[in-house]
Amino acid sequence: MEDVPELFVTPESEQSEAVAVSGNVQALLDLMARNPLHREIYLQIIEFCEVRRLLGDVEAMVADCSGFSLTAQTPFRLIANVVDNGGIHWYEVDAQGDEITEERRANLTDDEADDLVEGFALEASDAGREVLERMAPERRLRDLFDKTNFNDAKDLNDPLIPGLFD
Repeated sequence: MEDVPELFVTPESEQSEAVAVSGNVQALLDLMARNPLHREIYLQIIEFCEVRRLLGDVEAMVADCSGFSLTAQTPFRLIANVVDNGGIHWYEVDAQGDEITEERRANLTDDEADDLVEGFALEASDAGREVLERMAPERRLRDLFDKTNFNDAKDLNDPLIPGLFD
């Protein structure tokens, strides 16, 4: 049986939410830079979870991704990577699919609380949504064109890699 992913720890109270989100954005971008073959799957996981989904549904979606057959990881591990880096939130849910909060657990024994959990649900975080926006092909192309001044003939004659056409 696979372990439950290491859940993202909420930052200390003195850190602002904006700092936490930007840290998660950077963690997700680093994850995708370290695993370029999984990048599209990670983005598809976040996009699929923009609406809260059950873990089994997300695992099935990952298994159906076109690049999944080339990976050496399970759908659960790929999902856990996104959870661990703050891209999606992980929730325990009951038989009706409702989130099990601390308030619901308050007057229950540990066994009763464990019996209440029927599954898990996932939902994109603010950091995950920001990464989706940053990694959108249109945005990446626009950013690339913004870095290049096509009105300057020098830019058109100088290759990106000096000596490339010598």
